[in-house]
Amino acid sequence: MKFRGTAAFGTVALVTASGGKAAIVDVKDGQRTATTADILWQATPGGNPHSIERIPDNGSIVVASSGGYLTLYSPTAISKPSTLAQVQKISLPGAHGVLYDPTHQYLWAIGEGKLVRYRITGTYRDTRLTAIGTINLGTYTNSDGVVKPNMGHDLFAPYTDPNTLFITHTTGVFSVDTTTFALTTLSGTTRVKAYVNHSGGERAWVRADNTGSRTWGSPTVQFFDASGTATEAKTRTGAEFYKVRVYTTAFE
Repeated sequence: MKFRGTAAFGTVALVTASGGKAAIVDVKDGQRTATTADILWQATPGGNPHSIERIPDNGSIVVASSGGYLTLYSPTAISKPSTLAQVQKISLPGAHGVLYDPTHQYLWAIGEGKLVRYRITGTYRDTRLTAIGTINLGTYTNSDGVVKPNMGHDLFAPYTDPNTLFITHTTGVFSVDTTTFALTTLSGTTRVKAYVNHSGGERAWVRADNTGSRTWGSPTVQFFDASGTATEAKTRTGAEFYKVRVYTTAFE
C-alpha cells in the first residue's frame, strides 16, 4: 500500500491484495479504520498484484502484478476514480514494484532482473507508458546451481534525496542514482522484501524468514539508525509482514 494526496478526497490509500484485487480507499481524518464503504475504486488486474501507484495531475493508476505485467487504468475525470478503466497492459516478468518519480516525471517499475523507467504521455484515457531505459539487476546462483536473474522486490523513495531510489532484490539492498543510473550496494543481505528510510534518517526493513507456509514473510520489522546500524526489532507473534512503509503522501 501507499498513501497519496488528492484534491478531491484528501489522503487516499492505494492497496493491492494477492487475491488479485487493487483499490483506492478514502482515508478520512480521525478515522482509524476503513471499511468497504470507503472504497472509491477497485479492479481485478489479476496475476498476484504486488504494488500500485497513482500518477499525479492525471489520476491514472498503475498496478504491478507478479504474473508478469503492469496494468494502466485511466479516468475520464481526475476527480472521479469511478471512471477509471484499463487502457494498457505492459509485459514485465516478475513485476513487483511501481513508483512515480516527480523530479524526472518517470514511472519506475521493478521485476525479474531489471528496473525499468517509463515515459508517461497523454492525458486521461489517452495516457500511455513507454519504456525508455532499463537497469540490469544481475544474476545469482540458486541452491540447484542454476544461474537466475535477481528478482526485484521493493522499490521506494528515500525521502532524503530526490535523485535516489531504494530497491531490493534477491541478493541485496541498493540505492539507484536516477541521473546516472548507477547502483550502489547498501547491504548484501538476502531476501529483504521491503526497505524504507524516514526523512530523519531512521530506516527499517522486512526480511523474509524463509520458514512455514509463507516463506516470503516475517513477524519482525528491523529498524536501523541513520548510519545503517541495527537498533531494535519489533516482532508481532503470528504476524506475516511483507512490506513496511513510512506514513506519508510524499512521492519523494
